[in-house]
Amino acid sequence: NSLELVNALLDAGANIDLGVPETSVTPLHLAVYQRNLTLVRHLIERGANVHAQNCVGMTVGHYAIDADDLTMLKYVLTQGISQETRDRCQWTLIFRALYMRSSVDIVRHLLERKCRLKVKDRLRLTPLYYAQIWGQEEILRLLRRRLKI
Repeated sequence: NSLELVNALLDAGANIDLGVPETSVTPLHLAVYQRNLTLVRHLIERGANVHAQNCVGMTVGHYAIDADDLTMLKYVLTQGISQETRDRCQWTLIFRALYMRSSVDIVRHLLERKCRLKVKDRLRLTPLYYAQIWGQEEILRLLRRRLKI
């Protein structure tokens, strides 16, 4: 199975955080994106860097959002990932969730964790702007309620 292979590679001296050269995507990023919570837990237990960023600054938190996996997002956040970490576009996790049109549950979870909404990305746009572009009414209501507008 994959855990046995991972253990064999790591026991033989493989670098657990070695990313794909062109993208800096680590095995942990890939396991998160593939929604393999067992492998994610195992990699972290074996010492994978939960704060690793790919070539555009995306963390495993961003990858959990891209996978639209609330369980995975909750898990990586408990491992010390900050929901306010910014990628090269200056997007925090809430920006990514809105842009990727993630589930209402993911957006709600980030809001419950008190993610910052009065922030701007490198284009000086706010999370509310992205929510308005996509027009998801329930998400817009949640954001407006939180912003008290």
